[in-house]
Amino acid sequence: MFRSEIFRTRVARRIFGLFLVGAVVPVVILGAAAFRAVSQQLRDQSEERVMAVAGNSADAVLERLAQVDREVRQMAVVVRAGAVALGDEGAGGPAPIADVGPLLRNLDAVAVEVDGRTEPLFGSIGPLPEVSPEEMVHLEEHFVGALLKVRTQPDGTRDFLMARAVDEDDPARGVVWGHIVSDSLWATALQYSALPTRASFCVTDREQAALFCDGGSSQGLLTEFSALQPDAVQGLFDGEAGGDAFLAAFREVFLPGSYATPEWYVLISEAESDVYQPMATFATTFPLVLILGILGVGLLTNYQVRQTMTPLQQLLLGTRRLADRDFSEAVVVDSDDEFGTLAESFNLMASELRIRFHQLEAGRSIDRAALTEVEEPPVVAALVRGFASVVRHDRCSVILTRPEVPGDVRVWWTDEGRVYEEEGNLTAEDQALLTDAPGPFVLADPARSPAFAGLARLDPGKTTSLVLPLVALGQLEGIVALARSRGDDYSPEEIDRARYVADQAAVAFNTVRLIDQLQSLNWGTLVALARAIDAKSQWTSGHSERVTRLAVELGRRLDLSEADLQTLHRGGLLHDLGKIGIEGSILDADGPLTPAQRVEMQQHPAIGARILEPVAAFRPMIPIVLQHHERLDGGGYPQGLRADQIDPLAKILAVADTFDAMVSPRPYRPALRVIDVMAYIRAEVDAGYDAEAVAALEAVLADGWVHDAVEPEVGALTGD
Repeated sequence: MFRSEIFRTRVARRIFGLFLVGAVVPVVILGAAAFRAVSQQLRDQSEERVMAVAGNSADAVLERLAQVDREVRQMAVVVRAGAVALGDEGAGGPAPIADVGPLLRNLDAVAVEVDGRTEPLFGSIGPLPEVSPEEMVHLEEHFVGALLKVRTQPDGTRDFLMARAVDEDDPARGVVWGHIVSDSLWATALQYSALPTRASFCVTDREQAALFCDGGSSQGLLTEFSALQPDAVQGLFDGEAGGDAFLAAFREVFLPGSYATPEWYVLISEAESDVYQPMATFATTFPLVLILGILGVGLLTNYQVRQTMTPLQQLLLGTRRLADRDFSEAVVVDSDDEFGTLAESFNLMASELRIRFHQLEAGRSIDRAALTEVEEPPVVAALVRGFASVVRHDRCSVILTRPEVPGDVRVWWTDEGRVYEEEGNLTAEDQALLTDAPGPFVLADPARSPAFAGLARLDPGKTTSLVLPLVALGQLEGIVALARSRGDDYSPEEIDRARYVADQAAVAFNTVRLIDQLQSLNWGTLVALARAIDAKSQWTSGHSERVTRLAVELGRRLDLSEADLQTLHRGGLLHDLGKIGIEGSILDADGPLTPAQRVEMQQHPAIGARILEPVAAFRPMIPIVLQHHERLDGGGYPQGLRADQIDPLAKILAVADTFDAMVSPRPYRPALRVIDVMAYIRAEVDAGYDAEAVAALEAVLADGWVHDAVEPEVGALTGD
């Protein structure tokens, strides 16, 4: 079946065009060449034929004239022998010749011309033509010859007479004339020229006057021959009569020597429509054959193109699926040629790419989990998914060591798609076995290491396990065991793929631990710095940590994001960093500050902000440090910001800072009661403090949150 959609591709159209050019063009060229060659051959054959017929017809005319000459000669002999008395005056003329019919087949009348009078011997010959002196000399001196005369009748027709001298030695005895039967003169020539394809047959004299014509195109034949003015004995010419073209030949009939009359010409024409009749059939059938050939070639080409393009299209779709990372469908090519081999190679390549892609994707997932989640469980989940995509197995077990507690491990294992987790312990012998292993190894008999087998949920005697130690920077981070039915061995390629994922996982777990250590170091550094700040004054010891814990609790009540909580946490620990630049005497003053001291004290937020500015990681905390003493009514310091100009996190910290400062003792006053502090803070809502932050503080205290600096007070918030 013809499928046009295949020809939407340039390759298919090119192949189809090549097929047509390769098949149709040669046929057309060969057909045209054959047509030309056959036409030329038919033309050549026609030329040979009409030339031969013209020559034969001319010879036939000469032969028939020779027969007529013999009959006239016989009559001359009869007269010379005295069978007829001539010249007897008063005798009433010669006696008729009896029984001459058998002798005269080509003559229908005979007469003797003597002394200017005509004496009929047979039939009615009519008036005799004049004989010129030259013609008379011919008769007298060439007894072997004869005189042929053409006589024009009143009706324009021509008849023919032949004469001979009765006695060449005695010219006075007269001349014998015979009237030629016209039909007999051309009979033999007509037989020679009786071609099935003949158009016309004509005989003309030197002046191209028609002596005899037969055929429908004779007038055209005579007209073309008259224009030809031949100067050769024979030749060919083309003509047209009545819209029909013809091919003609002429042949000279030489008469002067024997018959003392100008030469005649025999003309034979053959219609070109008859000549090329075989080509007419060819011209009719060839286009049909060509069309059928084109259809046949088209169907064959369509089949061949489909045989070629269908595999190519399948391969093209396969490459597009690969580009879209779709490895679910193989390329199917039902062919035993190179396309089939190419499809097999393509599927093999696609399978290998699928595995490599899954392998890389597993590595990326593990790295992404390690860098984004910064916890072990997400990395374990990514590791389990990665192994599921690159190595076939029935169970995957992941055992992670805990460097802080030697021998203690955390174990994850899969069972029917679910992941389970528990704590465990690994013996020193198993740790040594795994640490000393140069790389992955197959544990064919789990009974060799029962403690490890138990942790990994391996079935002794039923499974073959691929054990992959997770080693990074020379340290054992954990172990992965992939188990499947006993006897189903792991190939070297599978072990290599598993090792790649395991190496990625080892680095990822090491990264998690390093990041965890860095975070611990970071928080430890911040806490240490906060304690160092608070240690500058005995009255502010623990202040920064208490404020931070309360501010973070308020932030949770206000549904802050984890990132904002982290920023609030760090900002809280460092909010009084600027007090490093304040004199200790001011910090420990036991009475009201002087105006100068107050101005200096109000500079500590700006000093803290300047200290943090060079450290890019601390820049998100600068607004908290700089603005935690600003008031909504613009009466705060150091910048006098108002309302929305103040950072939201700074507003929260301001409430926590005020609460901690007021419930904590100072050298100039004792610690205030929580109820009094809350009364003061409530009174400053919308003037000094953010209403939502104050509401969060009330909710926190109502839920039983106790500040580290004070003892719980019964009814502290209710006034009881």
